Amino acid sequence: MQLALRRRLRLPLPLRLNRCGPSPGCGGLVDVFGDHALACPRTGLLARRAKIVERAWVRVAREAVGADGQVVPQQWLCATTAPGVAPDDRRRLDLVIYGASPMGGALCCDATLVSPLTRTGQPQPGTVADDGAMLRVAERRKRAAYPELSSGGPQRLLVLGSEIGGRWNETAQHLVRDLARVRAQRAPPALRAAATSAWTRRWWATLAVALQQAVSSTALGSPWPAPPHASQPPGPELDRVLDLAEAAGPSHGRPRQQEKGSLAEHPDQLCKYSAHAHSQARGIRDRDQLG
Repeated sequence: MQLALRRRLRLPLPLRLNRCGPSPGCGGLVDVFGDHALACPRTGLLARRAKIVERAWVRVAREAVGADGQVVPQQWLCATTAPGVAPDDRRRLDLVIYGASPMGGALCCDATLVSPLTRTGQPQPGTVADDGAMLRVAERRKRAAYPELSSGGPQRLLVLGSEIGGRWNETAQHLVRDLARVRAQRAPPALRAAATSAWTRRWWATLAVALQQAVSSTALGSPWPAPPHASQPPGPELDRVLDLAEAAGPSHGRPRQQEKGSLAEHPDQLCKYSAHAHSQARGIRDRDQLG
């Protein structure tokens, strides 16, 4: 938490090394804000930090699909239904989700964590004027790496992108919403709205903590220890997460507009109408008594 706050406030980090390396590393100067460590591809930490976020996505997906689906981490591309992939193809996806798509297809997910700053702390090209520019660059690279997943079929490529500052791309946001709806379908109908809100909040908290763990470990120059996928629990029951649901607020519906020229706009006419109605009612009562 302290490292995340220091990064947010641009305060110096407790770093021990003055240069990147010695091996592997580029030998460049390491700044006190951690920008160099978070963007240098020579240290090998960029690939290892992604594992932390990948495990978080696996946990979220497994809690969502439950026993009705399946989540396969580190799935070989040749083991999917993607067409035109050779049996000896060595490309691998971070996770594949079965049972979360309405049409029954496989969601082939590849998570990525990018930095909008260079090793020298300067903005990457296009990031000053365009928020999320590096996320879109990463998405294009991932689609180019898996062209078979864009050629049609029951499978679909999802690039789950995030920035070191906490920004998530639209694909990641849509996936969390879809998984929350899938998980809420197993709740009673009266609780599905609250269940959707609760699971959404729980999973975004899980992903946000994993992202900051990845950023902190990379900035300090060491990978964050994480348990293997097999040891992850199945997740809590619904009654343990309902307290995370957003409280029902006031109605946001538009107030019913009064018709132009209605009696409510003219109180004097309303009084005349009430007096006239009362007089008619009294006349009807008197006739009944005479009859």
